[in-house]
Amino acid sequence: MIPQKPATDNCRLHNVQFYNLLPRAIVCTAMNRQTNRLALARHDGTIEIWNMVHARFMEKTIPGGVGVSIEGLAWAENDRLFSVSLAGTLVEWDLRPGSQPRVKQSLLVTGNAAWCIDVSRDGRRLAVGTEGGYINLYRLENDELSYERILDKQDGRVLCCRFDPSGDFLVTGSADAVRVWDVRNGHAVHKMTTGRTDHRVATLVWDVWVTKDFTIISVDSRGRLMFCDGQLGTVLESMPVSKGDLLCIAMEEDERTLYVAGIESNISTFRRTQGNQGGRRNQFIRTAVRRPHTHDIRTMVTFGRNSLVSGGVDGMLVVTSFPPFQTDKYLPLLPSPATVVAADSRLVLLKYVNYLEVWTLAKRIADVDGLDCGGAGRKVMQIRSKDDEHIICASISPNGRWLLYSTESTIRLLRSSCENEKLKLKRVRLTVPDQLTTSCYRAEFTHDSMILFLYHGNGTINVYVACCTASPSRIENVEEETRFEHQHTIDGSRWLSDQVHLSAVSQCNQYLVCADLASSIVVFERTVPPTNRLISGKWKRSISLPRYMHPPTAIAIQPVESCLIHAMKRRCC
Repeated sequence: MIPQKPATDNCRLHNVQFYNLLPRAIVCTAMNRQTNRLALARHDGTIEIWNMVHARFMEKTIPGGVGVSIEGLAWAENDRLFSVSLAGTLVEWDLRPGSQPRVKQSLLVTGNAAWCIDVSRDGRRLAVGTEGGYINLYRLENDELSYERILDKQDGRVLCCRFDPSGDFLVTGSADAVRVWDVRNGHAVHKMTTGRTDHRVATLVWDVWVTKDFTIISVDSRGRLMFCDGQLGTVLESMPVSKGDLLCIAMEEDERTLYVAGIESNISTFRRTQGNQGGRRNQFIRTAVRRPHTHDIRTMVTFGRNSLVSGGVDGMLVVTSFPPFQTDKYLPLLPSPATVVAADSRLVLLKYVNYLEVWTLAKRIADVDGLDCGGAGRKVMQIRSKDDEHIICASISPNGRWLLYSTESTIRLLRSSCENEKLKLKRVRLTVPDQLTTSCYRAEFTHDSMILFLYHGNGTINVYVACCTASPSRIENVEEETRFEHQHTIDGSRWLSDQVHLSAVSQCNQYLVCADLASSIVVFERTVPPTNRLISGKWKRSISLPRYMHPPTAIAIQPVESCLIHAMKRRCC
């Protein structure tokens, strides 16, 4: 909302075209159909959790790192998320509400690098395929993960795996073959060969699917779609679809619509015909081809009614639906806030994966003669994290003097100063209470740059206040002696049951609004002690707003009237 003032010189629109994020490819996805939450992994090892109910938004992020490669994701009952990597580890992630995602348990699998993972539809078993040709089988019971057996070793790596609807058979794809395994005794019962286009080059089966009638569908590096009878172990049909590799398959829950995609960045749609024709099973006929991506499509998953999620090398998360035909594209942006504007100093902070940039904005129109606004779009500093750790969050104070960023291992507070027309940064020690972790997932300054809020994964909010530690004899260096000291801790877990993903501070610096993923919105008010007006005062809960079915996706406080506006996934309040 904008105050009712003359329209001249009130605001200026800045088109920030110098924020150049490199695309981060999407490697794999997994859909939790009970909660409609999507987990996706990017090529740098980052795992993102998306809420796909109505309007889609990113809920949580698990940062990756150098050399981390997630090759498969799978959901199990009770919101359990598993991942496998080329490091040969099976990891279960703790996604409990109110805390930051963390590793719950990690197991080394047999067979070196792990390429694929799948959970049976009844939620009893989990299978992992590895580089050495081993298939590791685990049992899921009572929220525990226990080792069950290793299936017979096969030649070559296991590229993909899929349980049948009963959970007693496992279908795997590898070089030149599709195999059916009986998980009860650990032996292969069928082997279907794919054939080769060139006898010197092996055909790689990239993905498989198993229908309710035990029809096995596979795609391979020849660009062919193959149908097999899983009960008899025979090839029913093989049809060419693409000139390049086909990399992924997705199917609707009613098993009437099949999606196939690969290197050519086309998504081919197949529909199942009704009835038997000439004594043959129901066939799939290509009905449509769509091109929502610009590069290779590496993963697809269906959810809801006629909705398809796809991702690939271009890094975009694309949601398409038909009928009616609709396409929603989500760019590979970093978790919000990825950009922070320091209004008083006219600076903008840009967050990248492992470094930060600070750029200048144009001067106010009233401050310059004519329309030439010099100094716009000039980079004044670049800060790289230690050991190239992924940056979880970052913030800059409105006066531009303070900059903070956090990684998984540390929080760094930097003070900027200008000497001889050169910008210098100095690290300032920030004390964190012993009972809290040394990292935060969100940080925010008040508009007067005097108070700092740090949001931690255990539901607590640390409040820091700027104070001067200079002696009277050094009062001319008061700015150099300013520190942020911990004042008190807000126990947000009393009113916020999940992680705070949105926050806002009023222009008067008296109100702090926090919204979590469980649809709770709480307003905290600052109480200034009457004995000392120089002390910031403690923050106490003022009011909790009505709770709706869906979490808010944006909040803002009107500068003059201190009115709160929050946008929800289906309505605006």
